[in-house]
Amino acid sequence: MKCPHCHIHYMDDELECPICGKYNPNFNIGFWKKKQTTSEKSVRQSKEYPPKSAKKSEKTQKKKVEWDKILSTALVILTLLSSFVFGFLDYREGVTGSIQDVSENLTEPPESAYLTLDGVWECEETGEELSLSVGALEYILTTPQYVEQGQMEIVEEDVREENDGVELYFYQVQFYPDGVYGYTRVITGVPDRQVIATMPDEEDDANVDDMQVWEQKKNTHA
Repeated sequence: MKCPHCHIHYMDDELECPICGKYNPNFNIGFWKKKQTTSEKSVRQSKEYPPKSAKKSEKTQKKKVEWDKILSTALVILTLLSSFVFGFLDYREGVTGSIQDVSENLTEPPESAYLTLDGVWECEETGEELSLSVGALEYILTTPQYVEQGQMEIVEEDVREENDGVELYFYQVQFYPDGVYGYTRVITGVPDRQVIATMPDEEDDANVDDMQVWEQKKNTHA
């Protein structure tokens, strides 16, 4: 636009001449209002609404937080599972072990066990046969259904004297079958007698009702 007064060129959309200040006869009011409205709208939108890049960043941040939560939960679950699995394996290793591990920890049997337990015993009630080798700390249990063998640990618990002067020896005997968790029996032995009595040990409390009487078939004590 060329100013008709001072002949200076300026933009067509200017309302007045920037030099002399005269009104621009070619000024388009509608264009100016549209431009102003568009500019104000842009400013308003920029203030009221975040730009697309901000929205994308916000969505990305939300997804990251969600994935962080998922990964954290998965990590906790894996930690609990690993603790359970390895704890169970440690437990199994502790309660079962191998025959080699058991043999390294077995203690020397008391002298009285040679006189009272060594030999082959038979239970008339069940038809089972129990061979006890005190010196080797080994046993063989033969039942009508199966044969069980392994190592054993004999601990003398108590000695009692009966009215007739006979001494009774009470033992805690831990049996370790091959690859099976060990179990305990309370065994009462009598020197120079042909009978022993056994009871399963349930939580350190022997059940007298389950007592079995075994007669000696063979004395292996020299």
